[in-house]
Amino acid sequence: MECAGRGRGRGRGRGSRCIGSATRRCGRCGAVAYCSVSHQVSHWSDHKEECGRFELQMNRVDALNDFPFTFTPEATVGIVKKQESRCSFLSKRGLHRVGMWTCECTCGDSLDSFDYSR
Repeated sequence: MECAGRGRGRGRGRGSRCIGSATRRCGRCGAVAYCSVSHQVSHWSDHKEECGRFELQMNRVDALNDFPFTFTPEATVGIVKKQESRCSFLSKRGLHRVGMWTCECTCGDSLDSFDYSR
């Protein structure tokens, strides 16, 4: 996970650099991580509005694991037996490079072209 406070901070129009990997998580929501206390403090003005919403979502994360976003084993037998690629399987169903199925693609194009700002 990337530091949520990356690029923020004071001084000459540039943010401060991260001092390492983002191992500190927000104590309230746990959804964002920081590399240091200073980045966490500098990011709080942006994060405080979304923190409560993230906290609610993170409290329900177990429910997401039960959500039926998978195909039956019978439908995926071609992938399991290496007769068909994931990309081919998704393309046949009109799901290649679409929404959450973008992360299931193994061709590499999907993640490079995915618009994360949505």
